[in-house]
Amino acid sequence: MALDAVRCGIALYGCDWAGLRPALSLRAVITQVKNVPHGASVGYGRTWMAPRDVRVATIAIGYEDGVLRSRSGRGEVAIAGRRAPLVGRVSMDQVTADVTEVPEARPGEVATLIGEGISAEEVAGWSGTISYEVLTAIGQRVERRYRE
Repeated sequence: MALDAVRCGIALYGCDWAGLRPALSLRAVITQVKNVPHGASVGYGRTWMAPRDVRVATIAIGYEDGVLRSRSGRGEVAIAGRRAPLVGRVSMDQVTADVTEVPEARPGEVATLIGEGISAEEVAGWSGTISYEVLTAIGQRVERRYRE
């Protein structure tokens, strides 16, 4: 505190500091959207069953990329400015979301996992951890894009 150096640390990502805008977004592409009938299951282990006829999007990101498995069936993604709940288990390469209320959801559309109003702190709450773990879990195969 006596020196003039400052370590911004996690504040760089907009975490734990009011008024800061995050410098990171985590996004992935929807690869398919399917109609799932009432009672059908989605994901490994049949942990989620459709409570009614729904539309489910498969999104190309999974635990290999840093989506913690504890997010299975917990939390949301943002698609076209609307939130959609994750359903089923997080697998190595994909997650699934109920996009019944997101008519814009279609293959090629981008889903946001962190950013667009979904903070790392919110994701951490869904995952039962802290934002630092959420951010450092992002995998090596996730393409990084930097801009000024």
